Amino acid sequence: MTCENYRPTENVPGERNEPTACFSFAAGANEHMRNITQHRSMNITTLDPRYAPTKATITDGCTDGLFVDDTVITDIFTCDDLSVDYDSDLRDPSRYFMVFETGDNTTVEVGEAEPLDLFYGRAESFGDDYVVWAETDSDTADPTLCYPNDPHGDEFITAPVIDSGFCNEFDNMNTGGDTHASEANLESNPDGSKLYGVWAQWVFDVTGEEVEDSTAQARRIWWIDDYISDTESWTLPGTQ
Repeated sequence: MTCENYRPTENVPGERNEPTACFSFAAGANEHMRNITQHRSMNITTLDPRYAPTKATITDGCTDGLFVDDTVITDIFTCDDLSVDYDSDLRDPSRYFMVFETGDNTTVEVGEAEPLDLFYGRAESFGDDYVVWAETDSDTADPTLCYPNDPHGDEFITAPVIDSGFCNEFDNMNTGGDTHASEANLESNPDGSKLYGVWAQWVFDVTGEEVEDSTAQARRIWWIDDYISDTESWTLPGTQ
C-alpha cells in the first residue's frame, strides 16, 4: 500500500486541499515510482537524496591482530555479538536507509534551493515501508502503529490514508535549534539496526544572511525492536 498527494486544481489560501490517493500492489507486482518525501507545500523541495544498503555479513576473525597485547583486550571486539537470537553481524538485505534534504524554493529564482533540514527513515521489506519508530518486519511488529497509517495527532492526515496500512515515517537527522544541514554521507551495519551519518551543518546570524557557525556533525541512530519511547516517538512534523 502506497499513498500519494497531488497538486490541487484550486488553490485556496490557508487551506490544504491536495487530493490524496492510495494504491495497493500484490506481492511481487510492478509498482510505479513512489514519492517518499510527501511534502505538504510546493515551497519545499527535495535535495540530494542519499541511500545506504546494509553491509555484507561480518565473518569470524575480522579483528584478529588488531590489538598488539592480547592480554589487555580479549574477546570484546569479536565479529559475532554472541547473541543466539539476534546477531547484528548477519546481513538483512530487505532493509536499507534513506536520507534526503529539504530545500526552500522561496529563496531562489533559479538554481538550487536553500538547504533546510535532513530527514531519515529505514526501509523495511525491500521498501514496502519506511519507519523510524514502528518496525514492520520483526516477529513482534505492530504495523498499525506506524505514521501516517496512525496519524498520531497530525490533523492534516485524513482518509484514505488513515488505516490504509501505509507506513512512511521520516524524522529530523539534524537537531538542536534553527540549524541547516546538507551533504550527508551514510553507512549501515549488516542487519540494518544502526544508521551512521555525517553531514555539514550551519547556523545563520540574526539577519539570516551570514553563516555564524559551520560544523561537521555525526550521529548514530539505533533501531531497537519492540522499543518505542514514551516521550520522543512520532515527534514528526505536525504530530506534536
